[in-house]
Amino acid sequence: MIVSAAIIPHGTMVLDPNRANLPDGAAALNTACQAAARLVSESKPTTIVLITPHSLSLTHSTAVPLGPEAKGNAEWNGNWNEFEAHVAISPLSPNFVEFMRERGHPVEGLSAFSRMPCPLRWAECVPIHFLAKEPALATVPFLIISPSRGKSVSTNLEFGASLFAFLEAQDERFSVVVSGDLSHGHATTVNDPLYLPDPRWNMPVCDTIAKEFDSTIAEWVTSGNRNLLIEKSAGIVKEAMSCGFDGFLWLQGGIDSLKEKWTFRGQVLENLSPSYFGMMVATFS
Repeated sequence: MIVSAAIIPHGTMVLDPNRANLPDGAAALNTACQAAARLVSESKPTTIVLITPHSLSLTHSTAVPLGPEAKGNAEWNGNWNEFEAHVAISPLSPNFVEFMRERGHPVEGLSAFSRMPCPLRWAECVPIHFLAKEPALATVPFLIISPSRGKSVSTNLEFGASLFAFLEAQDERFSVVVSGDLSHGHATTVNDPLYLPDPRWNMPVCDTIAKEFDSTIAEWVTSGNRNLLIEKSAGIVKEAMSCGFDGFLWLQGGIDSLKEKWTFRGQVLENLSPSYFGMMVATFS
């Protein structure tokens, strides 16, 4: 059964609130991430489902590491590599792959170097850092899922419904955690290259759309109005450039599928843009 869900950003600036010259808002996001991890812990999951947009990925299929473990660090721009993560991969991972394939979803299992630990980077290690600091979550195994890009809204909603169907059929307690950031088009006064996009990315600034997207996603969480996600946000996500959007759709698809059984209530703990990208911390219970 599903006992909780959360959205935790993966900007590495949220890892250390005492770091010198942090952009405004990063420390507040750190506090919010800790609070989200506590709420996940209080739901007493026996497995955490981590949806990550920047893990090992496949061009046309969703990727699922098959274990037995995963490890790595949150290195970004040559920093934060001291923030390490080492987790067990859920033994349910192969079952999940087969379940989803039987339902017609293109999903593939990944094995790393003759069953050596699957590599992790910032998009996994940042949320895992906060989750693993909770004593009750320190040894909880993970089902890690990495979407392939470019799927339609309806396809992602269907995937989320199938994901939740699998979880509800297991004799486990699951917390579903989406690692994802909001719009990457915010204007910023930050001038430290460590917190700015690589110039080679030619990333456009779309501040008006960025603010609209981020506020709409926050309203979706608090109101439960699915149209804010699947219509309004979906209409501007290409310009807004949000890496978390597929995961948000999976959550919505799962919530839709359980509406006769569960009522999910969302709360936003923080929604800020310390630099060029927005980060929101939210929980569902």
